[in-house]
Amino acid sequence: MIVALLGALVFHGGLSLSGSYRNTYDAYVHIFFADHWRRAWFDHWETRWYTGFPMTSYPPLSQQTVAAVSFLTGDLRLAFVIVQTAAILLMVVGMVRFARLWVSDEAAGWAGIWLVFSTAMAETIHVFGQLPTVFSLALLLNALPFVYRWIRGGRASDLLKGWALVAATTGAHH
Repeated sequence: MIVALLGALVFHGGLSLSGSYRNTYDAYVHIFFADHWRRAWFDHWETRWYTGFPMTSYPPLSQQTVAAVSFLTGDLRLAFVIVQTAAILLMVVGMVRFARLWVSDEAAGWAGIWLVFSTAMAETIHVFGQLPTVFSLALLLNALPFVYRWIRGGRASDLLKGWALVAATTGAHH
């Protein structure tokens, strides 16, 4: 998992930091939404989008996370890069944890490495700029091992952790 995490940080983090998001299909839409949340956290109507747009019609968690990080960085674009990179790292952890349910630790580690260098991830991140997709899938992949443990062992704490992460998943994307 360490190799996969380092690979994700260097490869995807490096590309994102160098500005790969600038030419993506959707990154600036998510940065725009984050700007709305930064300006008016409790206002759910964005007047700058056509004739108005209900911000809650798009699950806001990933954009709100960018907005929150931007309070620390002072820059929405840098906050987007940080959150996107963190989501990728979280997805690697989730992939390895999920894979460990079905295969050996070594094979699960390879699954994490393959995820980092898969064309699907590169396209989702660096062509489409889909922060919510990566963010929500990372949460879901980390939720499933808790649900599995709850099914196998019946511990309420595993069910609560799984529910919390699934709820966050739906707050991040459709």
